[in-house]
Amino acid sequence: MSHYFWVATGSLLFTVGLILTAKKPFFLMAMSTVRLLDMMLNTSIDENEKTTHLIKRLSSLLLWLAVFLSTLGLLFFGFYGLLYVVNNSSLEELYAQDYSSYKFIVALSVGGGIPLLFWPKAQGDYSDWSKLFHRLILDHYQVGKVLFSLDKAIFLKKNNLNPQFVIVSGLARSGTTALMQMLNDQDRFSSLSYANMPMLMGTRIWKIFYSPKNTRLQERHHKDQMKHSLNSAEAFDEYFFKVHLEDKYISDGHLDLHDLSDDTYHQYLLYQNLVAPNRQTYLVKNNNLILRYESLRKHNKDFKVILMYREPMEHASSLLQQHKNFLTLQKKEPFALEYMDWLGHHEFGLHHKPFRLSKLERKFADPDTLEYWLALWVEYYSYLLKFGDDQNLLFVHYQDFLEDTHKVEKTIFNWIGIESRSKNREKFLKNKQDMDLTADVQLSEEATEVYHLLRQINP
Repeated sequence: MSHYFWVATGSLLFTVGLILTAKKPFFLMAMSTVRLLDMMLNTSIDENEKTTHLIKRLSSLLLWLAVFLSTLGLLFFGFYGLLYVVNNSSLEELYAQDYSSYKFIVALSVGGGIPLLFWPKAQGDYSDWSKLFHRLILDHYQVGKVLFSLDKAIFLKKNNLNPQFVIVSGLARSGTTALMQMLNDQDRFSSLSYANMPMLMGTRIWKIFYSPKNTRLQERHHKDQMKHSLNSAEAFDEYFFKVHLEDKYISDGHLDLHDLSDDTYHQYLLYQNLVAPNRQTYLVKNNNLILRYESLRKHNKDFKVILMYREPMEHASSLLQQHKNFLTLQKKEPFALEYMDWLGHHEFGLHHKPFRLSKLERKFADPDTLEYWLALWVEYYSYLLKFGDDQNLLFVHYQDFLEDTHKVEKTIFNWIGIESRSKNREKFLKNKQDMDLTADVQLSEEATEVYHLLRQINP
């Protein structure tokens, strides 16, 4: 049989073997390389501790490098061994083959290309290579800091900061995503979007290489009829705080209140400037704002916050349903859990972490119960009631937003001081679900009292 047939066959087997056996050690080698680099860039830990970590990470890198090279070697010699056997040739005859001929190159290309054409695609929204890229960037905060420094050095020619930013916040499931996207649709703001992923700390550099045109909408994993595309604004600026604070406000079981230093606040304004250049208004959704709201107010009295809330029993039930939804999703797709951890989304799911806003011990500690989420609602909005006199904090009721979206939008733009370009808006469709609205009587009464106080702030 033709020598070139066996070249194509061997190339095909080599490619299949490469995908099946070498991909995992290659990915682990890549991760070990960036982990080593990340530790080398870390200046915040003791030198002795740093040396220990460097040795461990270098050992891991060398191990996976050896595994990867060994795998390549076995596959390579297996390929040539096949040619040697089927051609019944001596090594001298094998070496004497004309490997520069077009027939050899065509046979090699066809054999190696066939598996790539028919290889099954990865399940879910992200390919294995995309997941690797996300892990390489988002898992390594020191790399993120370097990207941020490069962005500043290249693109911030003038220190032209704009402290008039706008934050949409509220307890999860209060309509913050819908409101933020509605405001962003008018092109009066600049926001982080899915197009910035995973280079959240190097947004301007990344934009040079990646500027998606795909506007195809798809429903998000919440199964709540909210749709997004690669250009949709989303809640990504929490990653800035995770990088700069190095997760110090995230404990094993809670998210803690914390203060921002003068430098961290200044860097935040620089970050906003990169996302919203030329003194454009920076708009972001951040449901963790409550953790640093008082600190931000000490640095800036003028930025605007739109805080959404919802009828407590309905809100608690929605949170419980999403918690169960994400428990199922994250068990089925571990990358979804990694993704939410990177972005500081601990609202529900396997790594759910409530806000620790007081020193009171939680009476309801089981997230699988409605009482747990209702107690969380009471604690969250009771804490925010003390800011009710803040003229730069606007409370927006979820039901008002649904029933008269255009009126709420106009009110918000007038309050911000920006002219609205929207003529009219259709009502947002509420995702109807069966809800269990029975809970502890005392807790329900407490929630109702807090809810009435919220309604009085912006009647």
